[in-house]
Amino acid sequence: LLILLGATHMCIKRILHHGLGTLSVVICYVFLAFSTFRLIDVSFRDPGICLYREIPGHETPERARQYRFCDRCKVWQPPDGVHCPECNVCIMGYDHYCVWMGTCIGKRNYRQFVLFNVMVGYSLELLCCCPCVYYFCTNISSISSGFTTWDTHSFRSEEHTSELQSH
Repeated sequence: LLILLGATHMCIKRILHHGLGTLSVVICYVFLAFSTFRLIDVSFRDPGICLYREIPGHETPERARQYRFCDRCKVWQPPDGVHCPECNVCIMGYDHYCVWMGTCIGKRNYRQFVLFNVMVGYSLELLCCCPCVYYFCTNISSISSGFTTWDTHSFRSEEHTSELQSH
């Protein structure tokens, strides 16, 4: 959360310094709000903690044979379950333990984790694109006049060279 706040503060500071307008500031705050919501959603959502004291009766016999017993948690793990050493629980659909969020990423919070990463990716893209767009918009006249001057200069140089060669 501190990283999100710090990045947003730096982006808004740049926007205000370069005078990019209030719409840019509003967009930064919207991205901050959505990213914070997604972060909290992932962090406090149950990742899929296994609580099976016995193999569920609705499972087919083939799938029931794939369950494993965890000696640490004293529960039955589904085939995609893994014991997380950081959380000391078994997680269904275990992907990884995220140190940034302080929670496991599993079957029940994986979708929210992906959405959080997409939102942060868009935020970082915004941080990178704003200065580039500002530079391009403020320097377009000097860039275009620079090309015109260069083209004219090179054209005149060619005329001057051809005049010198004809003499």
